[in-house]
Amino acid sequence: MVHTSSTVRPASEHDLESVWLLVRDFATSFQPEKEAFDASFMSMVRDNFALLVVVETSEKVIIGYLLAHCHSTFLANGPVAWVEEVMVDEQSRRQAWVRH
Repeated sequence: MVHTSSTVRPASEHDLESVWLLVRDFATSFQPEKEAFDASFMSMVRDNFALLVVVETSEKVIIGYLLAHCHSTFLANGPVAWVEEVMVDEQSRRQAWVRH
């Protein structure tokens, strides 16, 4: 296994192109469109109820992301989070990563 260090951090506007490359390769029944992605990405980076984090290697390469949303519920007596998407670059999957 490859051992390298990585960091999980909130996504920023500067991560748009790196995350797009991951989204483009996501196996889905939808065809991602760059213009729609750009608008959604910028909206989610600024949304207080969305969580968009990226995994960045020590070499500053984005190798994954997680997108979740928080919303209020009656059943849970408050807010819950719902994970919408998780993506890891194919070459980085099934590796042991040291997070810091």
